Amino acid sequence: MIQSVSSMFTPMVPAIAASGLLKGFLTIARMLASNQGIDITGNHTYVILLAATDAIFYFMPIILAYTSARVFGANEFVAMALGGTMCYPSVLSLMAGEERIRMLGVALTRANYTSSVIPIIIGVFILAYVQRFLERVIPEVLKIILVPGISLLVMVPAVFMVFGPVGIYLGNIIHFIYTGLMGISPVLCGGFIGGMWCVFVIFGSPQSLGTHWNPGCGTERPAKPSLHLQGLRIFLRAGLPWEL
Repeated sequence: MIQSVSSMFTPMVPAIAASGLLKGFLTIARMLASNQGIDITGNHTYVILLAATDAIFYFMPIILAYTSARVFGANEFVAMALGGTMCYPSVLSLMAGEERIRMLGVALTRANYTSSVIPIIIGVFILAYVQRFLERVIPEVLKIILVPGISLLVMVPAVFMVFGPVGIYLGNIIHFIYTGLMGISPVLCGGFIGGMWCVFVIFGSPQSLGTHWNPGCGTERPAKPSLHLQGLRIFLRAGLPWEL
């Protein structure tokens, strides 16, 4: 299971690294300009480049839809359409409004699915089974139209009525565990976060920790050099991948 989830997130690593590097450059530029009494946060170039650093996180459901579809065997583009629906501007406006939201007569849980991780993974997992079922019962000549169409027609309501809220509730459970440990002992909580950080990253759970976790505490930082050492250990045990 961990290998499957890791396969969903590993392809995003270069883009995440690039986003972090670019954001670092923008932060340095903003600080240097601020020292000169200049505010560049309203500059059009700054705004566009800042959007590039946040895009991969904002549209996480779309990107994860593609990678998880490859893992689960679903149609990648139907999955991306499902993820795109979760990030669609008019849907976001509905979720942010005061009006009670209903779909097919069922009240929906109000949630912002941008940057979310768990809901789209669950949705694509179920989508793969829906797609396989439809491919078995629909005639070959109609599959190219009906399989993706019916899949999307079934999964959009399912995600917003069932799987999306379940993902949100799972994230809330992680929040609850974290705040409970913090209330008992910050040291215990820090040790738990530090020890489990690599697993959290694999499952995308740092998103669920939200703003309550202060990275400045530093308990998650030993996980990074430990990963480097594990990589070096595997490299040395496997030997050189080329002949000298």
